Amino acid sequence: MKHILFALVITSTFISCKNHSPNSNAPGQDTGIVANAADSTGADADSSHTFFPVADFIGGQVKMVDSLQLPISKYITVNRKTTPLPATDAEFRALAAAFRQPDINDPALRKFYKESSYADQSIPSIVFSYTTTDPMPEIRKIDVIISPDPAKNDKVKTIYMEKQRESGDTIIRQKLYWKVNHNFMIVTEKQVGKTLLPAQQVKMVWDPTE
Repeated sequence: MKHILFALVITSTFISCKNHSPNSNAPGQDTGIVANAADSTGADADSSHTFFPVADFIGGQVKMVDSLQLPISKYITVNRKTTPLPATDAEFRALAAAFRQPDINDPALRKFYKESSYADQSIPSIVFSYTTTDPMPEIRKIDVIISPDPAKNDKVKTIYMEKQRESGDTIIRQKLYWKVNHNFMIVTEKQVGKTLLPAQQVKMVWDPTE
């Protein structure tokens, strides 16, 4: 596997949602990624380039949970104290929307981001990373971690996202983590002036096996 990963050249070619929608692949959620040479690439956004379709992929996960009517558990952690609470389907969809909005594939936003990719031999996996140095966009970073499979379609394992926005005199920072087919977690920190409030972690679980 180590030699395979070194041989990969990530072309960053994703089959578009028109031709290959992640919604149609639930629950496995194959990516349809074409991977062929170098374990590290970098590319600035342009009008012809499409990033990994995070919004549509998460939409496929939400559709899977809805269609299978999976039971959902909710856990809120503040100051290292975790409280289990009942969760509704509507709440699950509302929280999951944070992973879908805004969409960096929107032409108005895509120009702010740079894509890079590399092979992580420790997992093993391929990581697609989207970052910006511009202070305007809410999404600061996205990492899409993919498990390569030469014989079958590659599969997305996790999606990690960092966001930051301002509301009045409050800075809101979030770290969002989606473990495909199992759970997602949103950690929110608020800073009012120079005062940092306790972080709140919300975790939604529909498959507790992992």
